[in-house]
Amino acid sequence: MMKMKTIMIAALMFVCGSFTDQAQETDVSVLDSQTRTRPFQLALFTPVQIIDSQDSVCGLGINILYGRNYDFTGLDFGLFNRVDNDLKGYSLGLINYVGNDVYGVQEGLVSVAQNVTGAQGGIVAYAKGDVLGFQGGLVTISDSVEGFGFGIVNYAKSVKGVQIGLVNATGYLKSVQIGLVNVATEKESFPFVPIINASW
Repeated sequence: MMKMKTIMIAALMFVCGSFTDQAQETDVSVLDSQTRTRPFQLALFTPVQIIDSQDSVCGLGINILYGRNYDFTGLDFGLFNRVDNDLKGYSLGLINYVGNDVYGVQEGLVSVAQNVTGAQGGIVAYAKGDVLGFQGGLVTISDSVEGFGFGIVNYAKSVKGVQIGLVNATGYLKSVQIGLVNVATEKESFPFVPIINASW
């Protein structure tokens, strides 16, 4: 057990170091000069948290009620997790909000992000932009899905992959929809097909 903990800590340090090196190679003029990266965040609710909400975390975050940071790399847990820019890692909470992109997994009752590369899940899973990977929940909404969408109601403007649910709706379909109601409004023929709808 101790060996597993040591391996996990070493892996997290390696990942944080890699992202730090990448950040140093980027044009710092486009970054917030006031943002610092810390290894740990403990928040009761913002602003009652041990590091400032404008700082970033590369490590572990525990948000008892509500925690907020600029960038987050690592594991973020709590009732309400907010990241103003990018999440690289895993976020688990009742409500997860990422202002920009998710690279990893976002999971909770409500999950919101701009773009997702990896997986997003929740009773409501909402990506304002693109999902590359998996999106699942009772209701899933995104601009486009390239991968797999699973829910009671799935909506995306564009789908390349598979949608499975009771109701699946999209504009552009280059994939398969499986459900009671399947709608692809840009299909020239049979835009509405029950059970299985396909377009290649």
